[in-house]
Amino acid sequence: MMQVRRLENLGSEPMSTQFLNTIHKVSREVARYLEEQGLPGNLNATEGHIIAYLAVYSPLTVGRLNSVFGLRASTLTSILNRLEEKRLVIRKVHPRDHRSQLLDLTREGAIIAEQMHSLFEMVEARIISFTSEQEVEGFQEVMQAISQLANGKQSPGVVDD
Repeated sequence: MMQVRRLENLGSEPMSTQFLNTIHKVSREVARYLEEQGLPGNLNATEGHIIAYLAVYSPLTVGRLNSVFGLRASTLTSILNRLEEKRLVIRKVHPRDHRSQLLDLTREGAIIAEQMHSLFEMVEARIISFTSEQEVEGFQEVMQAISQLANGKQSPGVVDD
């Protein structure tokens, strides 16, 4: 039998949704904030994140990008079509697997990606200006716990008998 060490309810919401509701809400708020800042290339927040990701990890397959962003295949296809129409992304046949496509940035896409990274750095600097070093460390610890859960690792709060 497993025993679960319970935590006190730290907020006004039930413990079961304390983190997930906040993550969901803040994710939408960040996307809206980024779009209000005027994203380069007339992108929406998801397109901007994809361009910034490709700047670091391309060339990569459509499948790999989909596993990172967790979008429905049809949604990702629509986004990639728009980015291709804007001449920011190119799709190439994978040299070792002709059934697969590799994504890469165009020269214009790379310029937009640099602008996105600058915007991300500015937003993070503003967030840090509202928080203490201890709060940032606590946030990172919570994010690590969520990542461990999502990747199937056992919580230290669960004890096997």
